[in-house]
Amino acid sequence: DGDGRVASMDVSVGSCWMRICSVYMPPLGARTASRKHVYEAVLKAQADTGNDHCVVFGGDWNSHVGRDGVEGGHAMLTPSSTGGKEMVAWLESRVAGRTLGVVDQKLVLRKRGTWRHSVGSNWYELDYFIASKAYLGRFGRLQVHAVGESDHAAKSVLFKLAGVPKVNGRSWRDQKLNVRESFAVGKLQDPDIQKEYSIEVT
Repeated sequence: DGDGRVASMDVSVGSCWMRICSVYMPPLGARTASRKHVYEAVLKAQADTGNDHCVVFGGDWNSHVGRDGVEGGHAMLTPSSTGGKEMVAWLESRVAGRTLGVVDQKLVLRKRGTWRHSVGSNWYELDYFIASKAYLGRFGRLQVHAVGESDHAAKSVLFKLAGVPKVNGRSWRDQKLNVRESFAVGKLQDPDIQKEYSIEVT
């Protein structure tokens, strides 16, 4: 959707269900309507899942958000581009701001630049992961990787499958919520430890 610039795939791993989406936002010089269509497609892909499931949008947003556009988070020192200011305003809007957040701005990364103009030396952070706010705490280990075939560097992030986001207002970090349904103790070699674990997990 979004003029063919947003694609989604639903993935289920055990009891964890998530929707993973790729995004390619047109450059700011393109028709304004084209960027609007992408924002609308992102909201559409997120709308029928609510906040109960994790939805992740990763890709080239063609929007650089600098330190001036991030409060209490991490970003490059260079000022936000016009597209970056547009993206921040969209995320802070009444519609999107309550449900989506930028994963990257929650994580420390010294060299964050993912794109550099062929005739310039300044790096810009144009590529981001945006996800359901309730799940932002599950992401970590943000990295940037050089890619020879593209003018963009690639980004990767670790997502923790264990736990649930919230149950009756409690955080998914609450240990009482992260209970395994089964735990095989048969391969523990020490009989006393095996017995102790068997008692604890039953």
